[in-house]
Amino acid sequence: SFPQLRNSSSQPYVVVTTNFILLKVPVKGTQWKLQKYFFVNWLMATKRSAHVIVLGDLSRSPRILSQAQFLARDGWDVTISGYKPDSISPSNFKLRVLNIPTCPDFKALHFPSFLVFIFKFIFTSVALFFHLIKHCRSHLILIQNPPAVPTFIVVWIFMKITGRSLVIDWHNYGYTLVELISSRKSVFARLYYMLEVDFASYFMSRMPDRVAHLCVSKALKCDLEAKSIKATVYYDRPLEEFKATSVDAAHYLFMKLSDQYEVFKNESGSCRLTRFTEVTALPTSTKNSKPIWRPDRPALVVSSCSWTPDDDFTLAIKALSIYDEAAQNPSSGLPNVVFAVTGRGPLRTYYAKLIKQQNWKHVEVIMPWLEWSDYPVFLGCADLGISLHRSSSGLDLPMKVVDLLGVNVPVLALGYSTLYELNGGE
Repeated sequence: SFPQLRNSSSQPYVVVTTNFILLKVPVKGTQWKLQKYFFVNWLMATKRSAHVIVLGDLSRSPRILSQAQFLARDGWDVTISGYKPDSISPSNFKLRVLNIPTCPDFKALHFPSFLVFIFKFIFTSVALFFHLIKHCRSHLILIQNPPAVPTFIVVWIFMKITGRSLVIDWHNYGYTLVELISSRKSVFARLYYMLEVDFASYFMSRMPDRVAHLCVSKALKCDLEAKSIKATVYYDRPLEEFKATSVDAAHYLFMKLSDQYEVFKNESGSCRLTRFTEVTALPTSTKNSKPIWRPDRPALVVSSCSWTPDDDFTLAIKALSIYDEAAQNPSSGLPNVVFAVTGRGPLRTYYAKLIKQQNWKHVEVIMPWLEWSDYPVFLGCADLGISLHRSSSGLDLPMKVVDLLGVNVPVLALGYSTLYELNGGE
């Protein structure tokens, strides 16, 4: 039903109805003008609509992109706002993509870390708030955590003004990530905890009809409940694009990638061969050409890495060194390995330099950046998937493992207590 406007003798009211709430807000003067502005824009939303807020790189937010796509497929009008919107294809996700202004690099000015935090907090808060005022016309706001700072505070204020409903998707605790990277753990982590957990448990819990919580695991759900936050477990599921890769699809993808990455080219330079596949044909006809896997191909090992402190790539380098040494023994029968690591992040350059220093003879490492349409196909070409995720809280789950299982690739994962939930609790 449409919102209704009612004037009284003393002061005006705005009555807003959605699928979730009935809100009556008394307003005066300038505040009334602001409420009237949102009332008019609310009328413009003629069907179920959601605004997804990602205070981060959209290309590194696969879970919330999946949620946005599922909403769009269910008939919702979906808008998503975040950093680097050009890194995803709106046509693939069937949603409207907007850019949130990014914060200047205050670290380059060599300010103390505490001042950098304050400057970034102020800039990001103002940018996000005015972005919401300008663009948010949806009934529902969906945000992910982390980051909670300043997302929680800004969105809460916007909700109080406009009467929107909110869903918070808890991927992890941001304060545990701060503990990994901050040299002043007791100060920054405690402050972040207050702005994240304490704020959500105190302020958000006062609006149970307008705020809902999702989380990635049962372990995280139990921990949130201990903090007075009631959440529903919403496990990651691979998108429909993530399915087993045929040899034909693998061959044509390797042919495409060989123009950019030497590791996929064959020695002869023939267009019928890649390093992993070859095309066979009956002597009497070329119409029966059929790609097959080469028996002498190297093993393709794939890992999707966020290049953050909670992905332990140092462990992978040590393991590859051990493997390379073992493969040098002719009697071992071990194949050569091509280790492809996808993804972007702050530590990518550091580890790229470290890899170049290695003198491996039977191991090659590449760091491809793939088009979205090629990514599921490439994962399905792998002989083995690797998860290097070391959970900062011990409560979240690596979504990249879900993608690998979706394309029927076995996964070797760094173990911790919550990981068993990916296998149905076994």
